Amino acid sequence: MIERMVLFGASGDLTGRLLMPAIAQLAEAGLLPPGFTVAGSANTDWSTDDFRHHIAAELEKHSAVPSATRDAVVRMLTFQAADVTRAQDVSRLFGADHPNTLVYLALPPFLLESVLPALADAGLGAQDAVSIEKPFGTDLASARHLNVRLSTTLNGPERTAEIRQLEARSTPPRFTAYAHLLLEMLRGDPMLFIRGDEAEESWRVIDP
Repeated sequence: MIERMVLFGASGDLTGRLLMPAIAQLAEAGLLPPGFTVAGSANTDWSTDDFRHHIAAELEKHSAVPSATRDAVVRMLTFQAADVTRAQDVSRLFGADHPNTLVYLALPPFLLESVLPALADAGLGAQDAVSIEKPFGTDLASARHLNVRLSTTLNGPERTAEIRQLEARSTPPRFTAYAHLLLEMLRGDPMLFIRGDEAEESWRVIDP
């Protein structure tokens, strides 16, 4: 079971507007794993208190859960400034003996290829998972290239990681799309996610 989320791109708009409100929904419904934590990271000179204050303000704007739940979510947060392309920074964020971790890459496509070697050096295990925020590449050629890089960089015999790209297909009425997808990631259910070859095919429609 996933016990922690490491969130790269934690200072961005998507984190405050969509991801953290989704986590708040899951917290209010009692669906987060026991002791679940979120370790945020970005190339931003923030402390954990800075990050918590930022997310508290975003949850007040974008989340309808009670204030007690918002406060509980904020207490789950930590923050470390890092350059996600540097293996040393990423390994420091993960720690030597990390719990089962969902790595969420809320990053622009041009950064992904530089991030993958740093993730590989962090020692992802069979119980860890990696989620890549869409778009997957910028065109068909870049999607194909990214698929190759994912399979060769993270899926070696000594390090196994699930590679997922978000693609909302159906959502329960009481959850946002991101809450539903995060829940399936935490449960390890791939039914709502598309494979890399499917991502390529979606680009083929608009970039034949």
